[in-house]
Amino acid sequence: AAASHRLTSAGLKAAGRQDYAGAVSLLERAAPLGSSGEVDLSLEIELVEALFWSGRGQDAFRRADAFASRAAAAGDQVGELCGRVTAERMRLGLDPGTRTERLAALVEQALPVFDRAGDHLALYIAYSALTELEFQRAKMDASLESAELASVHARQAGHAAPGSFGTVAA
Repeated sequence: AAASHRLTSAGLKAAGRQDYAGAVSLLERAAPLGSSGEVDLSLEIELVEALFWSGRGQDAFRRADAFASRAAAAGDQVGELCGRVTAERMRLGLDPGTRTERLAALVEQALPVFDRAGDHLALYIAYSALTELEFQRAKMDASLESAELASVHARQAGHAAPGSFGTVAA
């Protein structure tokens, strides 16, 4: 557990410097060292974002899908929905025509679950997705409002959102 913590901490610092390749290397090494059977949502989200920002989009999709499946198998509804929202948000840019309504329905399903759980990282994930969704729909006021909410929840979760429009609203 201590090794996982040190690697994760170093990976977060690398991501903060926008050294996403370094962050991926460290976070991939940290992931299997965590507690068995549980999904470390923070680590998984950081790793998926680092994969995406390092130019490894397909790996990011696979990682998000995989952690959603692992969370579902463990009965972790918040983790499952976070993985599904994250994967769908990333795919939105590739095919907005078919992904927009799917992401909207998923975020609508996830927000009350995340709110009841009081999970600020999960709420950041949902509001970040909503930010991009509203931007895609050219609803700039709604996009900014979601970005502001994403930023608030990211801060409350202690999450630095790399490359996120949500950081602009802060």
